[in-house]
Amino acid sequence: MQQTKIIDASLEVDDRLKLFGVTKAELFQIAHKVVMARNDVVSIDPVTASGLFAYIYGTRALRAIFMRKGWEIDRSENIEAIYNKDSGIKIIYQSADSASNHYRVPRAISDKGAESERIVASGQLDLFKDPNKKPTLIAPKVWYFYVAVNGSDVCAELSCPGSIENWSVQRFC
Repeated sequence: MQQTKIIDASLEVDDRLKLFGVTKAELFQIAHKVVMARNDVVSIDPVTASGLFAYIYGTRALRAIFMRKGWEIDRSENIEAIYNKDSGIKIIYQSADSASNHYRVPRAISDKGAESERIVASGQLDLFKDPNKKPTLIAPKVWYFYVAVNGSDVCAELSCPGSIENWSVQRFC
């Protein structure tokens, strides 16, 4: 398995985010919307409300920002995401137990299913069948935008998983 690389130097992060056409500030806006949604839960709500609100508002905020930049809604495989035809990248919002941590891989609050395992595996294949031919994308390359809220600590990261094993994302790219 390839070693995970966490990019946290500001200039390097900014350069990498150009691939997606977004800024750190825009990604912070998504995390902020997630926190606001979780804080909207009241005592009479179902016990799972904070997670559900985080998912709904996290996905909504992700789409609101990326769709202004030409991305489109993707619901293939019954997984809510956004997709960019030009880059062949799909991004999925995910609430996680941790994010931006050098010592832990983010683990989704809810386990990943067979569909997630399949789309990640099919999208992380090599883009080139023959080095002398034009590249063709077999399936979208899947990325996750993780937001972890632990008390007053809020962390977020944009990760490219290499595989999903035992219902959990293993990240590397």
